[in-house]
Amino acid sequence: IERLDQDVNGVFTRVIYRRPNGTKFMESVLSGGTSPQYTTRTEIYYKEDGVTIVETRTYQQYYNSNGEWVKEVQIA
Repeated sequence: IERLDQDVNGVFTRVIYRRPNGTKFMESVLSGGTSPQYTTRTEIYYKEDGVTIVETRTYQQYYNSNGEWVKEVQIA
């Protein structure tokens, strides 16, 4: 796992998951809103070559009145 693009609040906004052979399997990216309350998380899945995208999933992030993350819901 590679954690990248750490913001001013210490949140890594990109996380890359790799297969045992080193190719990229999935990348998770936080975006929208302001740190640390990002509004969107996107998962990008890759073929065995680690380059070709096979699927993208997007999730809306939800926070309570204290600003704490409570859940995410996949956007259709």
